[in-house]
Amino acid sequence: MIKPFSNNLIFMDAEFSTIDPSKGEIISIAFIKPGGEELYLEIEHDPATLDDWVKENIVPHFTGNFVGKAEAKQQIDAFIGHDHPYVISYINHFDVVFYWRTFGLPEILPTYDQWFPLDLATLLFFNGIDPRHYGPKRETDSHNALGDARRLQASYTQLLGEINS
Repeated sequence: MIKPFSNNLIFMDAEFSTIDPSKGEIISIAFIKPGGEELYLEIEHDPATLDDWVKENIVPHFTGNFVGKAEAKQQIDAFIGHDHPYVISYINHFDVVFYWRTFGLPEILPTYDQWFPLDLATLLFFNGIDPRHYGPKRETDSHNALGDARRLQASYTQLLGEINS
């Protein structure tokens, strides 16, 4: 039986303008707490910076309620709070790098005073599961940060259930 170190978790997913970490930024981001509280933000961006794939697969699913980076950062900080949660993403090295690129580097590295990044793919791998083929499938080909964060939370719950059954 595996018992997580903490239940102070937040599930996170983000969509990027490009997969190139030297120029990409977050264009939408979602956070979900275990109790179901959600934060979804679409970030103002220059459409000229978007890869064609992003234009075709992500932008059509936007609501159009964009916020600036400063407002987004304030909302994210308020949502995450000061309880030092563990923020889980599917493959966190992309999410964390693009988070810092979009919202700025923290004053002190690493940022563990506010939140600690974890990734589900590593947990799956070390439990003998191929992370490329796990969890609930998308109902459509829609790429949306909120939908992906919901699938991430469901995958985490599924993994714990399977390991502990």
